Amino acid sequence: MHKFIAGIDPGTFTNPSLEILYMSDNNIYFSHDTISSKMFAGCPRLVLLQLDHNNFANVTDTKFQELFQDNPILRIVYLGYNKIENVTNSTFKGLSHVKELNLYSNPIKDLPDGVFDHLVNLTILRLDDNQLSEIRKTTFGASTRQRLRQLDLSGNPYACTCSLRWFRSWVMHERQKFINFPKGYVCATVSSSSSEQVGKTQRNVTRYVGESDDNLKLNSNDFGRLQGLLGSSSFQELSNSHQSDFLLSDSNYFVRRNLEGYVSLPTAYGEVYLSDFILSDQACLLSQSTSLLTAVLAAVLVVFMLTFLMLYKYRWHIRLALYEAFRGNPQRQQQPEREYEYDVFVSYANEDVDWVRQELIPTLEGRHGLRLCIHQRDFPVGGNIIDNISTCVHSSKRVLFVLSPHFARSRWCQFELVFCQNYVMERDDVIVLTLLAPISGRDMTDAISAMFKTTTYLAWGEEDDARKAFWGRLVLAFHDIVPRQVA
Repeated sequence: MHKFIAGIDPGTFTNPSLEILYMSDNNIYFSHDTISSKMFAGCPRLVLLQLDHNNFANVTDTKFQELFQDNPILRIVYLGYNKIENVTNSTFKGLSHVKELNLYSNPIKDLPDGVFDHLVNLTILRLDDNQLSEIRKTTFGASTRQRLRQLDLSGNPYACTCSLRWFRSWVMHERQKFINFPKGYVCATVSSSSSEQVGKTQRNVTRYVGESDDNLKLNSNDFGRLQGLLGSSSFQELSNSHQSDFLLSDSNYFVRRNLEGYVSLPTAYGEVYLSDFILSDQACLLSQSTSLLTAVLAAVLVVFMLTFLMLYKYRWHIRLALYEAFRGNPQRQQQPEREYEYDVFVSYANEDVDWVRQELIPTLEGRHGLRLCIHQRDFPVGGNIIDNISTCVHSSKRVLFVLSPHFARSRWCQFELVFCQNYVMERDDVIVLTLLAPISGRDMTDAISAMFKTTTYLAWGEEDDARKAFWGRLVLAFHDIVPRQVA
């Protein structure tokens, strides 16, 4: 046969009498456009098709189906060593008449549920030497399991856990159906819950006859009565038998030490066959319960962390929203009336002091008689700044923030903002916001953003109409504390 075929045209093998076609070892890349999906058209009597050792990687389901749709009596197909990795429920729809399907030695890792159920004539299936770690009950439907006479699933890296117990039970009950059982069915990984049970299914071994066996595995046993047998003719004969490997790993030390005189003890760990794999219902229920509990705890932890992060990120929005919601509520505990030294505490950045002196003080103090607390004027000399802020805020009826880019970049202004936000939560007060100039997103803090979203602010403008509107709204915000004779 050819070692490489680059292109095949439609109907290349047209022959009404052709029944058997061998195309193995041709390195045909069936996914290429130069390989026609109609190559077998015109072969109505084709019964056996051998396509081993080619390349079916990345072949679409549509092309896979079209390859065989013109062969109504095709019965046997060989697709081993073809790099088939992914199969779906549609992959083999073009093989509905096939009785024997060979898919050995491919890198297939998983089989969809019911993938072979539509192959109503299939009786022989080979899936040995793939990468299957699990066979589920839903992989083969009940009718498919009953219809199959020969099934080879050996040479796969089975994960011997609770989910594989059903497959083991099926194999053990219909072992005559499974080719290469039991030696071909080996656990690649074993559940820790079953490790204590594997190798202990035979508790009392009185005689072993292995004339034709190459390996003797007695690992993970505790031969408590073997000490009296050491040196007997039975073990003398063992040294002359056909066993090339004699595994007693994980057995008690006394047995290992004394048997060294009769056989060679390798250090390799013995294989665990699927037939020796045992897990109790109780162990699996515990495993499922543990997995469920772990999943629930993980979900709760994730929800908790997300909630915490959201609350932290929007903490000021939430606090101010609650403040606005409960402000003025008749059921809210009111602070008792007391004398205040100032009407308004003014929080501003040092860079904006000219506006405060030239615009704010003359209007609110000069024209409307309000007593303002200005830190550059009214803070006690030599006092601690934090103490001064706390004292003056507590001594003022209202709090006025003069927001600007300078305010957003000032650490002291941010401290005053946060302090005042905390303080007014305890009183039925109103924070008044003024904005001298827009604040860029780079300078916007969470606290300022929260204030903007929950509190109406007054924007300063240089035009006459804008200035009149600004002062009118600002005085209105302080209407309840403006002296009556001035108002």
